[in-house]
Amino acid sequence: MRSAGPRAIFLFLFGFSRLRAAIGLGAEVSTRVERTGNLRLRAPAARAFLLFTPDGERAWAGPAWNPQIVCSKNGQNEEGMVFRNGQDKALWIVSRLDPAARVIEYVIVRDDVYTILRCEVADGGQKEALATVTYRWISRTPAGNEMAKSHDLHFTPMLAGWERAMNAVLEREETPAPK
Repeated sequence: MRSAGPRAIFLFLFGFSRLRAAIGLGAEVSTRVERTGNLRLRAPAARAFLLFTPDGERAWAGPAWNPQIVCSKNGQNEEGMVFRNGQDKALWIVSRLDPAARVIEYVIVRDDVYTILRCEVADGGQKEALATVTYRWISRTPAGNEMAKSHDLHFTPMLAGWERAMNAVLEREETPAPK
């Protein structure tokens, strides 16, 4: 069964009329920035994919990544799960989780910017995976415009850090078991 996409999540959260108002709330011109990058991970794709789930990210992202579940059917990685991450006030929604296709997508709601984060993991050769990470930042305020531009500038170094941290975990075989 195909899941609701980010637009459906936005519509559910804000309604049609609110959505149009929310995207431009206080912003003279809403900024939309989209970036895609790739990571080479030294593990089979099915194993590497687990590192992109809320629980899997705990293994490599450090103590700052600490998802606190707001809403979940079973308290595990699942489509429709809503959580906050540690000190960050953002609301994270798992809008798509398809382990068979190795795709996970998040909608991240902050006061100043909405983010859609999509991670897809494919076979990249013998014992290697290629992860494609796409961020879409949509500002809601002038501060959100600056946040979107800042994320854009830091995107490539951020992914390089992710790749190093994930490969270090994969080399130690600390990938969490699927729940």
